[in-house]
Amino acid sequence: MTYKIDIKNWGRVFTVPCSVVDNFLKDADGDYLKVLLCIISFGNGKIESEKICSLCGVDETTVKKAISYWNNSGVISSECENNDDFVGFTPVFENKTIDNKVIEQFNAENKRSETTNFTPAYISEAINSSADLRAFFDEVQNILGRNLKYSDQCAYMYIYEEYGYSPASILLMVDYCNNQGKASPNYIKTVAKDWFSKDIISYDDVEKYIIELNEYHSYESIIKRQLEINKKLSSKQAEFVNSWSKSNVSPELVELAYNITVDANVEKGIFNYMNAIITKWVDNSIKTVEQAKNFRIVNKKNDNKKTHSYDIELMDDLALNYLVNLENGVK
Repeated sequence: MTYKIDIKNWGRVFTVPCSVVDNFLKDADGDYLKVLLCIISFGNGKIESEKICSLCGVDETTVKKAISYWNNSGVISSECENNDDFVGFTPVFENKTIDNKVIEQFNAENKRSETTNFTPAYISEAINSSADLRAFFDEVQNILGRNLKYSDQCAYMYIYEEYGYSPASILLMVDYCNNQGKASPNYIKTVAKDWFSKDIISYDDVEKYIIELNEYHSYESIIKRQLEINKKLSSKQAEFVNSWSKSNVSPELVELAYNITVDANVEKGIFNYMNAIITKWVDNSIKTVEQAKNFRIVNKKNDNKKTHSYDIELMDDLALNYLVNLENGVK
């Protein structure tokens, strides 16, 4: 998509070095970018650090770190005077080699700690100044079914400020984690960090990824992966899988049933054979792989006849099921 920008009504403008876009726009901290734009807008003069705090909505410590960052990166040449109450700087426009290792080290040393606690006053002010944040904190309480703890608030503020997720995106994240039974602040921060590293940041990307995760973790998807089935299940196969799910048959038991079927050299009616095995387990309240294996041992014939891969009654059930379902083309 191509964008056309109308600059007729811009009024006062200022120049930003291209090196900022070329080398730093993707990875630089958002607050650092705000500070840079602020000081460059004042030309080659001086600006009080208090003024920068006011215009950018950041604290004094962030201003100092931002100026140090841009100074170390070669974008500006700065100096502080009179107990740091103002900043003098000179933009550096000429091309120069950027030492990425120096910048990476600076980012690592100055990155906000994941254990940082936001003060209650800071959180309150942030919520009151943003309708989206206010709506988020109200809605997330409904999702969790409880009042938010201070640790919850700090975690969400960290995700919001450190990774730049919108309140709506964080809400999707919290809802997903809560549905997984893992809604602790630390877990949600871990998820946010992981998704951010995968460049899953926008609302649309977060929503799409959650849909993919839900599909991946669905019972049918797990069974298909275990059985190495890469195509869509037939309607009858899907019925079998759905019945196993409703009977709370674990994926591990399904896999065992499949292995037994393979060992029996069954080539046709594989799902029928598996279902016969699983149905017998369900009827006998078999819940674990260990129970299923013990059940097989007990039911094996103890005579001198050839050992069957499974008991005779099961083979009768298989034959009946196979004939009934043959017309469906189930393998």
